Amino acid sequence: MWPLPEIEPDAIRALLLLGPLFLLAAVMLFARPSAQEFTGTMLGVIWNIPFLFLVNKLAGYLGWWRFTSDDLLLEGLPVDVVIGWAAFWGGFLFLATKTQPLVVPIVVAVAIDIWVMPAIPSVVVLGDSWLLGEAAVIVCCLFPGLILARLTGSQEKVAVRAVLQALGWGALVLFLIPAILLEHQGGSVFAYFDWPVWKMMALPASLLGPIFLGLAGVYEFAVKGHGTPIPFDPPRVLVTTGVYAYLANPLQVSTLLMFLILTVFYESLWLLPAALSVVVFSEGFVRWHQRYDIAVRFGEDWTRYRKHVPNWIPRRRPYGHCPRL
Repeated sequence: MWPLPEIEPDAIRALLLLGPLFLLAAVMLFARPSAQEFTGTMLGVIWNIPFLFLVNKLAGYLGWWRFTSDDLLLEGLPVDVVIGWAAFWGGFLFLATKTQPLVVPIVVAVAIDIWVMPAIPSVVVLGDSWLLGEAAVIVCCLFPGLILARLTGSQEKVAVRAVLQALGWGALVLFLIPAILLEHQGGSVFAYFDWPVWKMMALPASLLGPIFLGLAGVYEFAVKGHGTPIPFDPPRVLVTTGVYAYLANPLQVSTLLMFLILTVFYESLWLLPAALSVVVFSEGFVRWHQRYDIAVRFGEDWTRYRKHVPNWIPRRRPYGHCPRL
């Protein structure tokens, strides 16, 4: 095996971050991805970030490997390494191999990991069963991230895209964003496992309603609208059925409620800015997007729908029962 030269740990971490970012920027410059492919790249990277954190946390618990870093950490894991990892797997490999069979980027990723990870013991210390962890990150991070990116880029299999987007958004809202905010007060999302049993059971039970609301919105977009909640991968027809007959922003309401519930259970005001950001995002970017995209595409049908269906407080009766439609 070709050995790596001896490099300082900080320099290795810099290379693990800047190298993939440079490669991603270069392939975007030369490949000139379409708007759909750019969206796929974004989603591939976003998918990998929370799931790489989760699998690497599991790797430390099961003894697959551990990182030696003591700075720039989130949940004990080096942030720069994870971001570089996500950029390479979710972005670069997608764009660089988008015309190749799916097995090609997977083989490339495995080969690089098998070469690099044992060669940087100053950054990551491998356990005897680290190849099991390698299989886990391939299954949980690389493979679904590539699937999401490729299907988004080609606008195929909207149901699969919607499911993966929902899972990725759930990982961001229920894990990554709370982990970042709690880190500032010395807390951890994994404090959940130290709670009393009643509290551990009460949190998922409390989240069921908001999660169902969000999934109902994703379902309507995929099945009735033939699109997804992502503004750059939107429904092709106006969706006014199901939960959208009562509420115009079910996904934002779902996310807001989840953040508020997490704020209560984690007893941390640091999570309130996340809830506030949902409102700002909805009243800012979403309204702008509706004005310059949805209103243009759907015209009077959209104007009439928005006149009768509110953003935050659901209607008592479905939109179809509104008079003078």
